[in-house]
Amino acid sequence: MDLDINLDKKIEFYKDYVDFEESTPIESIVTKIEILFLNKADNSKLSNMLEKLIKTRNFFDELDRIVHLSRYINPSLIESMESILKAKFSDIRPKYYYNFLTIVYSAKSKFKDAIESFEQQYEYQPINGTYFSRKSYLLLKNKSYEDVINLKEEYISNNFDFEEDFEVLKINAMYANKMLNDAAYDESLLRTLSSSENKLIKIASRLLVDNTRSQAIQNIISMIKADPRNYFMFDDWEILTSDELTNIKSKIEVNNKINTFL
Repeated sequence: MDLDINLDKKIEFYKDYVDFEESTPIESIVTKIEILFLNKADNSKLSNMLEKLIKTRNFFDELDRIVHLSRYINPSLIESMESILKAKFSDIRPKYYYNFLTIVYSAKSKFKDAIESFEQQYEYQPINGTYFSRKSYLLLKNKSYEDVINLKEEYISNNFDFEEDFEVLKINAMYANKMLNDAAYDESLLRTLSSSENKLIKIASRLLVDNTRSQAIQNIISMIKADPRNYFMFDDWEILTSDELTNIKSKIEVNNKINTFL
């Protein structure tokens, strides 16, 4: 999917060459299911595929993507994965176990629990940039806006140096400021961030400024037209409304060829 070739050819490859045999890498199978889902394949058949993966393969390396798909296709599968995860508690290194648990709780919209397991993960590993970007995201999902702002202050006061993740943290804190009608909300900072080299930072900063929001939506639509799987990068963004996400998803161009193998 990362090769610079026509999207139709990529889809044709997955249709013809990626099967569900044991020798096929699980990441390729998950990609195929993502493509099928975005091309409106039958949900019951997709659910059977996911269930087979969960029962027959070690799915933890692809847990985030499988859980994400399960939310749409069959949420009961998330409960199955949580049960398997907890049964294997003693076999999984703690930092991975709590990371997996955070993914599961997030998918179930249990964000308070997700934040607690996330903090437990970092009892077993040093703080890195991902800590700030991911924690601020979880806090936003939990509507804990003051905590997002405090997290940014913690980053600054401790002189952390994770530049790209700090951009994410600044945007999330700015969104929190906006939601609280806080005077610290600063459109000039957002305009500066909109020139970031990171495409997602550009889009997020434009979404927070009213007169560039529609432009940001069009940027997202362009990305999903280039590769529909890009939709999964945006569908959990707290700064997008459900109506905007519905509109964005409606722009995905269905390629019926991929569904012919079902």
